[in-house]
Amino acid sequence: MVSPSKIDLILFAFLVGGCASKKNHPSDYDSGVLGPDTSTYPDLPSADTTTVLDGESVDTTIPENLTTFANDVRAASDAALGGSGPQVCSAAVPAIRVASSSDVVAAIVSYVSAIVGVPATAIVVTPQACGDPSHATCANLFQNDVAHFGGANPVTTYPLAQQIDDTASNVQVAIYGPTDAQGMGLPAIVVMSGIQSGWLMTIATFGDRATCR
Repeated sequence: MVSPSKIDLILFAFLVGGCASKKNHPSDYDSGVLGPDTSTYPDLPSADTTTVLDGESVDTTIPENLTTFANDVRAASDAALGGSGPQVCSAAVPAIRVASSSDVVAAIVSYVSAIVGVPATAIVVTPQACGDPSHATCANLFQNDVAHFGGANPVTTYPLAQQIDDTASNVQVAIYGPTDAQGMGLPAIVVMSGIQSGWLMTIATFGDRATCR
């Protein structure tokens, strides 16, 4: 597991340093940038539908394995809640078709914006380095970051983070740091994401929040 010393300091400010991934190019991301304007981002498609993209019909039926994955994330999160422990919630951002890392970030920012109740432009996205010879696997980094929230969530969600590492491309871990209308930082969200066969695959973990769906 990654040494927590550096991440400790930055997570307290709800931000973390720059990112690269073994399945990415670092230039795909800008560190510490405000979230994109997602006002025109496509809604989650209904099951068993076809959408026309660039003149071609594209099946938008969510793959069964990603539906199962989302249910497993919910179950893992619920298993870690309860008692007098910290309130930490994990969810899979609804699976939609994505073609690039920027699509991934836009979808996650849109979801975080809806859950936290702040504009997309009030969310700072700070990717982290993982998955190359100089860094831990993205699943290990994700677990280490989530551990700073306390509780059992990093244990119950870790096998699912490994699934993203093993089955997706464009894998990254990033901190999504929202701020309120007064510019004050709100609890951070740690997100591990990837693209699986053209579909968004994520775990988003919200600190100090019992619900995130």
